[in-house]
Amino acid sequence: MGRKGRALLALLVALLIPSATAEARSLYFGISANSRTAGTSAQDLAAETGVTRLREDVYWKVIEPANDEWSWASTDQMYLTAAERGMSILPIPNSPPCWAVPEKTEAANCEETYPVENAEYAEFVAEIAKRYGPGGDFWDDHPEYSSLALPQIEIWNEPYLNPSMYEAGQQGRYASLFKAAAVAGNNANKATRYLIESTIDARTGPEPPDYVKWAETLVASEPTIGNYIDGLAIHPYPGSHKISYQPENGTDEAFVNVRNDYERWKALGINKPVWITEVGYSSCADNGDHCVPGSTQAEREKVKADYLAELLGALGKDEYAFVHAVYLYNLEQWTSASSPDDEKSNWYGIAYGPTGERLPAWSSFVSNLEAFNGIPAPNSTITKFTGSGQNRFFYFSINDSTASAECQLGGGSEKPTSWFSCASPYHLIGYHGFRVRGVNAEAVESTPASFSW
Repeated sequence: MGRKGRALLALLVALLIPSATAEARSLYFGISANSRTAGTSAQDLAAETGVTRLREDVYWKVIEPANDEWSWASTDQMYLTAAERGMSILPIPNSPPCWAVPEKTEAANCEETYPVENAEYAEFVAEIAKRYGPGGDFWDDHPEYSSLALPQIEIWNEPYLNPSMYEAGQQGRYASLFKAAAVAGNNANKATRYLIESTIDARTGPEPPDYVKWAETLVASEPTIGNYIDGLAIHPYPGSHKISYQPENGTDEAFVNVRNDYERWKALGINKPVWITEVGYSSCADNGDHCVPGSTQAEREKVKADYLAELLGALGKDEYAFVHAVYLYNLEQWTSASSPDDEKSNWYGIAYGPTGERLPAWSSFVSNLEAFNGIPAPNSTITKFTGSGQNRFFYFSINDSTASAECQLGGGSEKPTSWFSCASPYHLIGYHGFRVRGVNAEAVESTPASFSW
């Protein structure tokens, strides 16, 4: 091959490399701090990790203790002290007051029971949206912190575990509750977005339990529910397993259920980003399905840290680009290491509450937060082209499967077109430049992939 031929080949090879640079994938990092009850000390501790997002319960029974009587003081205080520390809150409106649930409900069970009327819960969510959503009344009173307002609202916590749902046919009740809340909330504040709780299979009875497919059941109950969903709130606890473990059934604890769950919804035509709003490892002492292995508490804390580092590191890869956020469960554990027990909920923390001691998993969380925390923008790549001159087919991919593609033609000496929706392969005719970018629910890609000649 002559010099000119080699130069032309080198130029073509160079042009095949997209101008968009491959960067480490980013996603939102958050943590459950229980600061409503633990107070500012928990917020201070959370802030030391570098995290800027908290997931907190917003109690209906506290905010509306009597019908249409609103009490915001304690919730405002939680939001304000978080904002003073540079942290946003993902709210979970739950815990109904007894006046909103069936009359014969025991007082101790009110907060775990679905309300009699969806409209009452929807009104509550609308008030949350008006007050704490972007541009809300709370931020009008504290404009210096308004940039910390989050649009997302997570509707109820783990409704698939709610005893109110166990009776036959009650699973679909959550679908109607979610739809009512999302409609009312969006009407109250157009800037808000709604996360639906999801799992693979849900129990339908106490003992012995039967199961239903969760996404399919909700869609069958409310066929238009996809129009109201902005994201899937998933809790893919791995139990005692590493993240590669393949579950034996739909209720088996396994991290790969985050993808299985997402794919279930996608197959139903509902392709929404995943928000992992709870995930973590428990260092409890039963060495069974729920606890990481280890013969001593110190060993289990080390294993918990190693497993967590692997899990969070995996989320920073393109394989999980459909996941836009991860909230660790949780910040603190209070049970003494000298008295280990088998209650899994006691052992998810990354710090020991009574002393503030940083457990080994603290470093796992902090190091991955430092590596991957950020806006989960998509990344596009031109993978190949065919044809020649001004008649070419461009093939491209986007790392985030929830993102759509936009293309632009021309550039350089040619006036570029406006961005328009497109799909791979794109047939280009009559231009000497091609660009493609991804657009997802959080961002527009800032460094499009491009090709010109």
